[in-house]
Amino acid sequence: MAVVRLYLIQHGEPLPKEENPMRPLSLKGQKDVQRVASACSSYRIGAEIIYYSTKLRARQTAEIIGKKLGIPSEERAGIDPLDPVRPWFSELKNTEKSIIIAGHLPFLDRLVSLLLTGREENHPVRFQQGGMVCLERNEESEWSLLWTLFPDQPWLQP
Repeated sequence: MAVVRLYLIQHGEPLPKEENPMRPLSLKGQKDVQRVASACSSYRIGAEIIYYSTKLRARQTAEIIGKKLGIPSEERAGIDPLDPVRPWFSELKNTEKSIIIAGHLPFLDRLVSLLLTGREENHPVRFQQGGMVCLERNEESEWSLLWTLFPDQPWLQP
């Protein structure tokens, strides 16, 4: 069985709804995601595709990461903030490819909780806008946390 990794990235900081109802990434959000993308490039992240939600800020996050890593991205239903995570739990149990999911809270929080603890309501990881979490699946289909990468980590600053 091949090593399967799952990279979960919360979209970068968006503009306030009052400023733009579509909530694209703010300049800070773009810079944060670019810093994380550069670090991912240095680490030679081996994902095959990036899936992102239907929201603009997730697409922009996926595009920044994808461009830096040379990975295609694709919009997928079922990654919006309040979508159920059980369908992804089932899909990830059988996948043989490493992927990146660019999404939102509380979806990402519930998914990582289900994968790591078997329950959606636990909070084993504290996400941050623009931050990435890496999980790895072992031969018994159990997931483990490998690392986290957040824009506010001092060594990641420009």
